Order: sequence, then C-alpha cells, then structure tokens
Amino acid sequence: MSDDAQNPYLLYPDRGVDKRVRYYDGQFLGSADFLLAQAHPIDRHRRHLANTVTPGVLDGYAVHGETDAVVIAPGTAVDHLGRPMVLTANARRAIQAADRSKNLTLWMRYKEEASDDSAEDKGASGLTRFDETPEIMYTADGNALPDGVLIIARLQVDAEGNVNVDTGVRPRAGLRVPGPIPITLTGDDRDPGRGTLDGALRINVPGGTQHSTTQPALDVRGNARVRHGMTIGQDGNSGYKNVTNDGNDLVVNGQLAAGGSGGSAIYKLGIGYGPPGEGEGTLTAQRLALGVQQADGQTLRVNGAARFHGYTEFDEPVYLRKELRVHAGIDLAPNADGGDGAAGQIRYKRWTDGLDIVGAGNAQAERQITFHAQGGSRHIGNLSVEGHHVTTGDVNPGRHLQAARNITAGGDATIAGRTTTQTLTINGDARSNALFDGHEINVRNRLTTQHLTATGGSAVNTLEVGGAANLNGNVNVNGGVLNVAPVAHFAARVNANGDLLKVTNRLMPSVGSDNTKGIVWPGNPGGGSGDVAAIRYYAYSGQNTTLQIENGDDPDDVITLRQGGENRIVVRNGRVGIKEWNPSTDLHVTGGARVTNVLAVNGRIQCDGPIRPSTGTSGTNGIAWVNNAFGGSGDFARIQYASWGGENAALSLTVGNDANDIIVLKQNGADRLTVKTGRVGINHNNPSHSLTVGGATYITGNTRIDGDLDLGAADANREANAGKICYKTHSDDALEIIGGGGPNSSNRRVRVWAENGLVVHGWMHSKGDLRLHDNSNNKAICSWSASTRVIWGAVKSDGSRWCGEGFTCERYGNHAGAFIIRFNPKFSSRPAAVVTQHYPNNNDSSNSFGNTRDNAVVARTSKDWVIVVTGDGDGDRTHRSFEFIVIGRV
Repeated sequence: MSDDAQNPYLLYPDRGVDKRVRYYDGQFLGSADFLLAQAHPIDRHRRHLANTVTPGVLDGYAVHGETDAVVIAPGTAVDHLGRPMVLTANARRAIQAADRSKNLTLWMRYKEEASDDSAEDKGASGLTRFDETPEIMYTADGNALPDGVLIIARLQVDAEGNVNVDTGVRPRAGLRVPGPIPITLTGDDRDPGRGTLDGALRINVPGGTQHSTTQPALDVRGNARVRHGMTIGQDGNSGYKNVTNDGNDLVVNGQLAAGGSGGSAIYKLGIGYGPPGEGEGTLTAQRLALGVQQADGQTLRVNGAARFHGYTEFDEPVYLRKELRVHAGIDLAPNADGGDGAAGQIRYKRWTDGLDIVGAGNAQAERQITFHAQGGSRHIGNLSVEGHHVTTGDVNPGRHLQAARNITAGGDATIAGRTTTQTLTINGDARSNALFDGHEINVRNRLTTQHLTATGGSAVNTLEVGGAANLNGNVNVNGGVLNVAPVAHFAARVNANGDLLKVTNRLMPSVGSDNTKGIVWPGNPGGGSGDVAAIRYYAYSGQNTTLQIENGDDPDDVITLRQGGENRIVVRNGRVGIKEWNPSTDLHVTGGARVTNVLAVNGRIQCDGPIRPSTGTSGTNGIAWVNNAFGGSGDFARIQYASWGGENAALSLTVGNDANDIIVLKQNGADRLTVKTGRVGINHNNPSHSLTVGGATYITGNTRIDGDLDLGAADANREANAGKICYKTHSDDALEIIGGGGPNSSNRRVRVWAENGLVVHGWMHSKGDLRLHDNSNNKAICSWSASTRVIWGAVKSDGSRWCGEGFTCERYGNHAGAFIIRFNPKFSSRPAAVVTQHYPNNNDSSNSFGNTRDNAVVARTSKDWVIVVTGDGDGDRTHRSFEFIVIGRV
C-alpha cells in the first residue's frame, strides 16, 4: 500500500510516542514498525532540544546581498519546538521589483514534504523520501510575520535593487536551565563572543577545595560589570548600616582592597565612574553622599586630591590637605526650603562664559549677595551690573563714581554725585543732576540731566541714548558721536564739531567725495575691518554732480531700496536685482518687465518668467537678430507670431535670403532637426531628399504615404523595384510587397520572422512552390488552430533524441524500459500523446518485422512531461527505440 498519508515527523508537540520497536529473530516487520523506529528517537530528540536549547541560529546561515536577490549560506538552527533546521547548500531568494526601496525581514521556518517518486510497476509505489530543507522567505515592513518563524536578517533594498544585510537581529541559540523561571544563556551577532545570562547564577564550591589568587572560585579575566546590587562577605545586613534597599549597593563585609597590596588600604577607587587615573590615595566618585560620623570627628579625610565628577553631598565637615576640584558645580543649599532652583550655586560657565555666583532668595528677583569687607573690596577688570544699581551718597571718597575702565549697569542708574569714567553703559534709565565726564556714555533707555559737558577742558567723545534724551544744559561733542535713537529735547545749544548722527530737524552734511564728508556710519558693525557705509554729494565735473551711496569693502555687502516693507532694488555681489534679493546675473528681474522700444543685448537674456515680444510679420515685430551679422546684404533672422486669418495664428522661425541659410534645432550638442536648401533632415545635417532621417524612425500613429515605400534606396546593387511596398503600382487590386535581393528579379526574397505564429485571414495563392520547413528541412509545420501545438519525434533506446524538436528525453531513473519526455515550452493543460515502438532498435535496415507484442505505452502525462514505457515480445519491460506524437493547447 502507498504510505503517502503517513508521516513519522508529525510528532512533538502535535503527538507523542510511548513505545519503541522490540526486535527478535524471525519477526515480521511492516511499514508501521519502520516508521515507529524513526519516530521514537526523533520525538525524544525534539523534546530534549525544546527544553534545553533556546530557538535561534547555531552555526552558519550567512547572508550575502546581490542585486534583487540574497544568497543564504549553509547553516544549522533550532526552532521553538526543538526541530533542527539544517541548510546543506546555498539557497538563493529573489526579491521582487515591487519590493525595491523597502525594508524587509528575512525569515525561515521548519518545512517537510514528501519527495522522490517511485515508479516501479510491481508492488506498491509512492514517494520514498521526506525533504526537511527549511523554507526561507521574506516579509516587507508593515506586514505581520507568520507564526513560528526564525528571523535570519534585516534587508534594506534601495531603488536600484541593491541589498544591505543586517544579521545582528537574528537570535542565537542558547542553553536553557529548566525551572519555574528558566535560566537561559544566549549569544548575540551584534556582540560576538559574548553570552547573555538571563537569570541568577550561584557558584557552590565543594568543601575542602583549595582556592588562591591563581585558582579562584570565580575568575574574570576581562572587564566585569555589575549593573545592580552586589554583596561580598557574609550573608544578611550585619556588619554595615545606613545602606538603602534599592538593589544598587555595593556591600563589602570584609576588607576592600582596590588596587592595593595589603589590608584594606585603598590604592584607587572609582564609584559610578571610570577607573581613576591619578596616583595613590585618589577618590573618584560620580555621586557620593557622606554623613556618617567617624571616630576623629570627620566624615571624609583625603590626603591627596579629591575629584567628584557628579552631584556630591556632604552632611559633615570635609578636610582636604590639598585642592578641591569640582567638574560640575557647588550647591551651597541643595535642600533649602523655598529656595529658587539655582540659588546658592557656584558654577563654571554654566549660564555665562565666566564663573557664575548665584545669590540666595526664594525667587529669582529676590536673590541677594552680601559682601562683608569692612577693609574694602577690589574688582580687577570690567564691572557689569545687570540689576538695579542705586547710589545715594559717595561711592568713592571724592563724592563721585569713578572707574579706571568701564561701568555697565543692566537696570536703572541714579547717581547723585559726579561721574568720571572711560565708558559708562546704562541699560535702563539714567538720572543725574551732575556731570558725565568721560570718553563714552551709553544709555539704553532714557537720559535725564541738567548739564552734560566737560570739566577742565576735556570732552565727551561719544554719547549714545537708546530712549528719549532731556538735556537742559549745553551739550558739547568734540570730535566724537552724538546718537539719540527716538527723540532728543535740547533746552540749550548743541555744539557738534564732530559727527552728528541724528537731529530733530533738517540735517545738512558737508559735500565732498572723501571719508570726512557727507553722512558716514560707524565702520565694521559686524566685526572685521574695512567696512564702511556713506552717502555723499559732490561735483565730478563743473556743474555735473553725483549723489553716491556706498557700502562695504567686499561684494557681499548689500545696498537696497525698500518700499512697502519689501526690497525693490538690491545691489549685491556686483549685480543688480529688481525685486530679487540674490541676483544671479548682472541684472536679475523677478516679475514682469516691459520694454517699449528696442532691447539690444550683446550677451544672453535669462528670465524666470515669459518674454513677450510684439506680434506681427514686419521687421519691427517679434524677436529679431542684427541684419547682415556676417557680412553681405539682405540676411536676417527672426522669430515671429502673427495671424494668418482671424483667430488662426502662426509661429514662424525665419532665416536668410537664400537657400543656403540654415535653420537648426540642436539638442545635447548635436543637430536634431536641420532645414537646408529646401529640405528637412532629422538627425541628418545634409538632407538629400525632402525628408532625410538619420537613424531609426518610430511612429505611434497612422502613417500615410501617397506613393511607394522604398526600403532599399541606398543599395546600389539591387533590382529597381526590390525592397518596395506599393499600393496598386504594379497590379490594380492589391498591396504589393516586393522582396529584396540582387540585381535580377529572380533573386528577390521575403522572409517573415514570426516566432509566435503567422495568421493569414483568407486564402493564400502561390504562383510557385509553397514550402513550409526549417533550414535543415527536417521539421514540417502543421497547425490547424492558433491555440494547438504538435510535438513529434523519435527516441533511441539510450534515451537520446533521434529526430524532432521541442522536447528533451532521457531514461527515467533506474526503471527498466521507462523514458521521460519533457516539453519546451510546456503546454497550458494536459496534452494527448500517442506512442509506438520502432523495431528492432535504432535503425531502419532490418528485414525482420518483429513481434506485434513488441510495443510502447504511455504511463503518465502532464503539461510538462510524458512517461513512456517500452517492452519486448514477452511483455517484460526493456529499453527500446520508439516514436511519438503529442498534441495539446499552447
């Protein structure tokens, strides 16, 4: 009986096997016994792997990317049911064109299918093998993976089909220790050579085992990392105290030697940070909180340098024999109630580019710093105050505010005494009844004063006020700058012997072309050197004058004319833009442009919008080049658009005054369309006929020819009419196709290549012989239906083809008298086959007519192949030559 319905591999976990075969002499064994002999060890092996090995790749399965394909190397893996998946030869998986530019997941799963058909004619027949080659497929992102698959790799496919392979996502098979919560040890392709233990590990050393530094119970030769708590010493919490229960503590209930050579002396100790790089006595801590009182009354004593890389809390005094280095900052009151978040901190470049000292207070506006310096304080360098600064009396013994360098106040400044300084900058209001005596005064908001002058003959060089200025006294600016941004009210006279930048009424600068005349802005506003901006008015020749606007010392400096909040004219990089900020040509216009007269251009014109010349056919319309540009007379070139009747319009491209003037359309540096001497050339710059085409012609619509189609005009050795297709030229009632050939009509020939068939509707008439055969004259063509194909042939006894085409043949396996004929191409459905034996064997020269029982039969038929069996006169199968005919649908 056939065993097609039996499968010994349908085992764990689908079903179990309780028995195995017990053998003895003379025992009768059936197929069920042999199946059980396989099933029992397979079942037990799968159970063992499923419970001791985690699913994943054991070895191999390397993946190599190609164009639109991947190649998977041989390998061994185990799935979640303990089934081995073994690939013994390279497997190639094609990637569909529709999956380009996608991310794919390459996976495999266990597969088994029956194979290797037995075609014996005696006894039972069937499939004799099980094929366990795993199935390897891929799934595009966004689609769910099938159940029970094992991921091999992630694939990134670009637009050209190139594949980038990532095998780091595949699981590696590991070891599993059974239990209520199994412990597993697995590997990772992203970190080869390293195993990951999921679970706890205990090392029990048998009693009496000797240990030493060279033979420890636990020996880690590389780096060791403990991500959570670790206890060294006796069990329990005895021997230490004040340790939290968050599971992240290092508890040592004995001596701790860190790099030292004896006792508990600590040579180097790093807590929560990298190993310290300093010498003996170094303590490096990421976060260290100390609050335990020691016998000497000190919490922490470090004889060397102490370096804390993170947040450190000290609840008791700390004594340092050397320096204290803090990489982050010092928080003097981290647990203060109601304090501002940054109050009481000392930071290095935390909020500014300097050393930041933040005062104490419940809110940012309430922060205060008090200096107890009865003997005086000294500030070296500039002093900048961003808050509210008020002085009601003498700041210095001389009853005035005096500094050798600059003073900057971020808020308001109220000064009752005299101010003497090099530079005074006040970001708020400035109120003073006295004198500002210095080189430069900057007030960001409002200035109110009775007098602003110089004492002892000195001068105020620069005065800049960002708000309104109320000046009740004289203002003397000698060679400096007076700058009041909004409004200035002057009760007295303003003497501006230097530069006056803004006035309430008319401004009349001096005339001239040098840097001391006109309106000149301060140079280099953005840093650097050489930058200037000025407006000047001067005579360049007699009564001829120039109004000059100047900016910059390099092409990137810009001059703009703005109107309605937008740039209308821009001069930049030596180019002029109209409504264009970054002109790309000498004149760049964004928007429309109209020229009412002639526009003469010696270079090129580049427009992002349309060019609209006038319409008409006269010499003043359209786009016209200079006449007689290359000498002679009467030569012209124009592009014009005009009406030739009502709404009917024509676009004309005109050149010349003789036939040798040429019109050319060029593309990619080559002449594509040429009009010359009244003829048109396509990809041909010297047309010899009304239309000359250099190259193949592709026409998608109908083509109408009023005359003959001459296909061999360039062949000087042909017969006059050869190669023509004519309509009623040589006969009155037909379309004529005249073959090509030599100089005589007897040589003319027509060949039709129609590999998929030639269909003629209507009858065919031949004035000569009509022969249907191939070049070797050994294959006739006979087809009475467009969907029917006939394959015929003769086969020798060794399985080789004797004659015929469209098939291959060979002996079928080890079966006597059996042959398999494969069709190329295959039929669309099962064909009909007829076969007979050719007696006696492989020749036609015998005078013996054989036995009528010497015959051949058709054993099996499919759309791909047919199996033929031959036999001798006694009915026994033996290999004989035979002939066949197969007819079926294409």
